[in-house]
Amino acid sequence: MAQRIKINTKKILYQLLIIFCFFPFLNILRLPIDSQPNALILSFLILFINYRTIIYHLPTKLLYLIIIFVVATIVLFFSNYTFVTFTSYISYLSLCLIPLAVYISLKKINGLSFDFFKKIILIWGLVGLIQRIYNPKFLQFLQYRSNGSGLMGRGVNSLAPEPTYYGTVIALFIVVYVINNFIETKNKLWFIFLLIQLFIFSISSTIIAVFLISTILYFLIKLFKINFKNKLFYIALLICTFFLIFLKINFDLISNTRVYKIINIVLSRPELIMLDQSINERFNHAFFPIVSLYENFMIPMGFDNFKNYIISKITLNQYPLFFVNIELANYNKIMSGYGAAFFELGGFGLLIPIYLYSFFKTLLNKKTIIYFFILLNMLLFTSISLNNALILFVFGNVMYISMGQKNSSAISI
Repeated sequence: MAQRIKINTKKILYQLLIIFCFFPFLNILRLPIDSQPNALILSFLILFINYRTIIYHLPTKLLYLIIIFVVATIVLFFSNYTFVTFTSYISYLSLCLIPLAVYISLKKINGLSFDFFKKIILIWGLVGLIQRIYNPKFLQFLQYRSNGSGLMGRGVNSLAPEPTYYGTVIALFIVVYVINNFIETKNKLWFIFLLIQLFIFSISSTIIAVFLISTILYFLIKLFKINFKNKLFYIALLICTFFLIFLKINFDLISNTRVYKIINIVLSRPELIMLDQSINERFNHAFFPIVSLYENFMIPMGFDNFKNYIISKITLNQYPLFFVNIELANYNKIMSGYGAAFFELGGFGLLIPIYLYSFFKTLLNKKTIIYFFILLNMLLFTSISLNNALILFVFGNVMYISMGQKNSSAISI
């Protein structure tokens, strides 16, 4: 007799939110954007139903995200009212609502079930496998767009718009796998299956580079034995901040030093990398928002201004080697989560990593968690946007775990 599929009708809304978070690109509403607002719509409903719980039991640390949304609303009034502005603003609305809705949902369903998570991994993997060995266009109609699947040696897309997004999804699945302690308590074969999807199915050079950078940073931290719970770490961070401000004020003096000239020489030949337009753009979308944060003393630059900022850099010929192969049409929207926050909201964008750390710090006693905390932050510098429901699920999941909730079998489908 076939096994019956069970759905808990009392919790179906919460279950659907988790499902939409794990499939953030499903184009149900036929909107011309990659990350669809399916999870955001359900979040509105969940928060409305649970408004009393929110009023009396709002996690204090969520105020970081609320402040970001308030700042984004203020910035909105001083920005051009365009489609890019609208989508950027929605990202901060999503950042404020979806993690809280995920947190409430995980409480209602008693955490993320490993059996459910296995099904999610399997679906993404099977679609990727079919695209890899049979038809690269399999199920592509489910996304708004689908580019590059299996073309010119690239990986496949699975249920994402392009191989890089597929790689990002798998990298985030790995983070979810670890923070929920599945890697220590459950079958490790599913973790290996995730690695197969990352390195054989998606073959995303960007995500592989992110893993490499995360590994280097992790070993540097271990080498210097940086303790994130030590007050000296924050004192050192404060000193570095004042040092950067000093460099900005005394730039003319610093620019004549030998150290500055050596750094310029080291950076003077990146052409072999920058000739690749995709790599060039991904780097610029992450790098120049940080430059803007520094140059403008952390003042918000507003929405839909990034293209003009890039044009100003090209005109002034300040960074010619970073614009070897550039298509300005690709600079209308900032294709980086942290990049968008740092450019559009200035210093207030730093509240996002502060929010993440405030919850992760209770988990950092495990050595492996430090690595995946670094990985998560590195992923936020890539082309993943802040309205992507999967990254916001991770935000809510970390909140749920760090606040001591029981993480056991929950979703039955």
